[in-house]
Amino acid sequence: FGRRQVPYKDILAIAVRGTLTEMHFVIESRRQMFFFAQDVFVESDGPERVLRELRQRILGLPEGSAIMEQMEHRREVTRQLLAEKPIASQALVGISVVLFLNMLFSGALDRPFGMLVWGANAPVLVASGEWYRLFVSPFLHASGLHFLLSTLVFYPLAVAQERVLGWVRLLSLYLLASLAGTLAMVSLTHTTWFVGSSVGILGLAGAHAVCHWR
Repeated sequence: FGRRQVPYKDILAIAVRGTLTEMHFVIESRRQMFFFAQDVFVESDGPERVLRELRQRILGLPEGSAIMEQMEHRREVTRQLLAEKPIASQALVGISVVLFLNMLFSGALDRPFGMLVWGANAPVLVASGEWYRLFVSPFLHASGLHFLLSTLVFYPLAVAQERVLGWVRLLSLYLLASLAGTLAMVSLTHTTWFVGSSVGILGLAGAHAVCHWR
């Protein structure tokens, strides 16, 4: 692929994607992904011909059959994962939506201590025994912009991790990351109160990086 050499054993998937008029050839290896657009091929069926040729070369190797079986297994697993609805991700967003709308229409966002009434994480109150704030505050947002930006970042990450880890592990990861973050903020900061899903999002981003690296 240009000046880059990828051993056949490192290829994870090969496919032709797109429409009949705008196909492109895709090769995914352990470290890189290569996209070849339709216009780099001389003939219109170029992507399909390259796909067939590459498959034949792989099958010609002593371990070729095993490599192709692994590719087919990954394709089937990916298809099944994409077919499943990200119910946990949607549920987490739904909780934040319900809480935000209630705070918005009740006027909590406009009152000085409105966020505290709804469960904002306040170190002084947590220290006095109101531990529920550690779990509620990650689902609260201080403004419409805060809610929008957090949701736009959170949802794609959550969906990606749910499809890789499953809904149980996603919930466990997000809730534990949120709890660890809120505990750290209570212990290390002197802020009057704080809310938001940033600490949980950082946990998801870290898990996403680890999964991508592996």
